[in-house]
Amino acid sequence: MKISNEPTPYLLLKAGTDSAWDCCDFAIVYLSKEWRQTQSGRLEAVKPFKDDISFQSLNFYDISVGFYQPDEDGILGSEDLPEDNNWCFVELTETELERLVPPDNVLVSHILAVFANGEARYRAYGKHTDERFYTEKFPLQQILDILASHES
Repeated sequence: MKISNEPTPYLLLKAGTDSAWDCCDFAIVYLSKEWRQTQSGRLEAVKPFKDDISFQSLNFYDISVGFYQPDEDGILGSEDLPEDNNWCFVELTETELERLVPPDNVLVSHILAVFANGEARYRAYGKHTDERFYTEKFPLQQILDILASHES
């Protein structure tokens, strides 16, 4: 897996957990055409709340994210992200994807929170522990704009 300056089908996000015993360093999102269309609709859904100071976010179930922990094989992790950035596009093969190490928890209730300013954040919970796994906020609108500009 390596960082790409051009859009790829995979997005690496800085992630973490509130677990005292489990580990999570980053998340990978598969940027399928369906994912892009769905996220565009979700961004449209939050637009009416742009000026509502009491609005926090709209939450959507979304399983297009996988959470992972660092491994000893030197696979790219959040420490490799460009400075002052919580996300980047990555080149990732099927073999590399299969080698990624998920947290020990079985994760359920994958949720994407979409904010009126165009940002978003994924989260999931341990099935038996309710421990929270989450990504840092990332600029969903900006990412969709970048992807759209490279489609033409």
